[in-house]
Amino acid sequence: MFWEQFWPSLVSKIIGAFLGFLGAIWTDRLFKINTDREKQLEEKRTVNSSLSTISRALELNHQKMQSLVTSFLNHQAPFDAALDSSAWEAFESEIIQLLHDSSLKQRIAYHFARLERISKLIDMHFDFSIGSSSALTQAQHVQNLLHDHLIPTLNDLVDESFELRKELMEIRSNASRNLNSFRIVSHQSLLIFVLTNQVRTVK
Repeated sequence: MFWEQFWPSLVSKIIGAFLGFLGAIWTDRLFKINTDREKQLEEKRTVNSSLSTISRALELNHQKMQSLVTSFLNHQAPFDAALDSSAWEAFESEIIQLLHDSSLKQRIAYHFARLERISKLIDMHFDFSIGSSSALTQAQHVQNLLHDHLIPTLNDLVDESFELRKELMEIRSNASRNLNSFRIVSHQSLLIFVLTNQVRTVK
């Protein structure tokens, strides 16, 4: 009688312990997967936020450069270009680490570097037009050279900013869809994790 009850009980305990062991391994693995997904999700949020700021700077600079072209075509000397060339510098480290399109990163960096240079040339044009350098003998000649250089360069930057912003908007749109899908998977994994622990607790 004793042995008839002992062996089934022992086998049941061994099977239960084995299943509990497998359940613990599976639960720990699921928790690690979910943690990794949350980390990736946070990285995607960071990139999306950084690209949003860059995109906004491109849009504002696009409008300002169009206004500058109009001013130069009317032979005016803008006092302050007010172009934002600092947006890339502020978010460069985040974007370089997390954005995988090397060509796009290089083009964004080059665009903002050109913005910084063109801003200095615009200040120089103002100085030779109205500022202290306007009294120099060659002031008019330098002003004309700058004028003829600034208009096509600004037009080129206007087109460049439009193309970059278009690409960034497409990336952000895809990223938003991926984030939503990622959240669903993460929430499902978390739910499974919680339910599994509840089952283990009941056992």
